[in-house]
Amino acid sequence: MPQETGQRIPLVIVGNKSDLIDEREIETSEGEKLAASWGCSYYEASARTSTNITPIFEDIVRQLRRNDALRREERERDPARKKRRHMVKKCVVL
Repeated sequence: MPQETGQRIPLVIVGNKSDLIDEREIETSEGEKLAASWGCSYYEASARTSTNITPIFEDIVRQLRRNDALRREERERDPARKKRRHMVKKCVVL
């Protein structure tokens, strides 16, 4: 499905198992560099210690809300799009 004007696919890069420093396969700088080249956020997370779990989901939700706001603005500018509103599929994060 093509992206609508001004919208981006919500994206974050997450390095997991950040609590296992000795078993690291990718350095933090590599993850940050990749995230910068893709224009997204980089996090290091650990499910065991709950490190950065909440901020990652908050970042994704913030991006989804920003896309919703952009979609609403686009619909308000183009009355013909209002009629097609029922055809827009939405993503649900549980």
